[in-house]
Amino acid sequence: MAQLESWLRDRPIAHRGLHDHAAGIVENSMAAFEAAIKAGYAIELDLQKSGDGEALVFHDRSLERLTNTKGLLRCLTASEIKSCKLTGSDETIPTLGEVLELVNGRVPILVEIKNISRTVGELEQRTADLLSDYHGDFAVQSFNPLVLRWFRENRPGMLRGQLATDVSRYGRTQISGLSRFATRNLLTVFMSRPHFIGYDVDALPAFAPMMARSLGMPLLAWTVRTLTQRATSARYADNIIFEGFEAPIG
Repeated sequence: MAQLESWLRDRPIAHRGLHDHAAGIVENSMAAFEAAIKAGYAIELDLQKSGDGEALVFHDRSLERLTNTKGLLRCLTASEIKSCKLTGSDETIPTLGEVLELVNGRVPILVEIKNISRTVGELEQRTADLLSDYHGDFAVQSFNPLVLRWFRENRPGMLRGQLATDVSRYGRTQISGLSRFATRNLLTVFMSRPHFIGYDVDALPAFAPMMARSLGMPLLAWTVRTLTQRATSARYADNIIFEGFEAPIG
C-alpha cells in the first residue's frame, strides 16, 4: 500500500485539471486534463450522477454556472447533459469512462465523488466498475463517509481519502455544496477508514489531520491558490491539490 500511496505524497494534483478559463480551458474538461498530463501533474476530478446513472465529470449539481443551459444533472439523462457545451468551449461534459480512456495511465487520477446524500450505491457502483477495468494509478475521495464506507466494504483494495474542513469557518450558504457530514467527518473515520486525508488548507493546522499525519497517513491540502496557502501547505501537509499556478514537481 505504501508504494501505491507514493504519488499522493509527492505528485502535485491539478484541481479539476490544469484549467484556465481565460484561455478557454474549462475546469473538468478534456482540455484541462490533457494540459495536466502534459505538465506531469496528477489530476483531481469531480463526479456527479446523471438521472440514468452515468458517472459524469462535473463539479456542480446544476448546469447553469458552466454551460449555456439550466437543469439539475440528476433530472437529466447523460445524453441530454452531453448535448450541452461548456461555456467558452466547444467541449461537452465528459463521462468518467471517456476521461479514463484519455488519461490511460499517463498520470494518477484522484476521483472526488460528489454524493452528499445518505443514499449511496448507484454512483459508487458505476465508478467502481469503471475503475476496476482501469490500468493506472487512482484513488477515490469524498466528504461523505458513507461513500467511503461503501468502497471499504465493496472495493477494499481501492485507495480512499476522507475530505474534511472546519465548517465553523463557513456560513450556512457557503457550506451547502459540502457534505452534510462535513462537520464531523474526521470523527467518522471508523466508518470510512481512509488511506489518506484531504483537508482545507485554510483550516490548517488542526488537531485531527495533524494527528492522522503523525501516524503516517498522507495529508493533502486543498485548494491551494495563493502564496500564503502554499506556505501553509508546505509546512503542514504532504501534498497539494492546487490551481491558478504551476506547482513544482519533485
